[in-house]
Amino acid sequence: MNAPSPPSLATWMLEHWIPGDCNDALAGDLLEEFRNGRTTAWYWRQVLSAIGVGWVREVVNRRAMVVFTALWSMLAPGWVLVVAALSQRFEVNARVLSLEFPWSTSATWA
Repeated sequence: MNAPSPPSLATWMLEHWIPGDCNDALAGDLLEEFRNGRTTAWYWRQVLSAIGVGWVREVVNRRAMVVFTALWSMLAPGWVLVVAALSQRFEVNARVLSLEFPWSTSATWA
């Protein structure tokens, strides 16, 4: 008699969507529990929970990078406005277009 197999999509998600290296042990434990009589819904719940916990742990471990990225993203529109104001103030586009060959051509592409 063949042992029941868990949902293949959930198993694939478990193997590929959880950051870190402990996925094999977790997959083995979940497979063992599933073959001991747990339901498909239980398996899906465990897989989705493991993915959520794994990503939350990854974000917490890299919180400095997440904070920096969030702050830098909020400042980006301001930098665009500053660069636009400076280029308008100093007429950068007109000066670049008046330069000789490679610079005038590359400025028209932008």
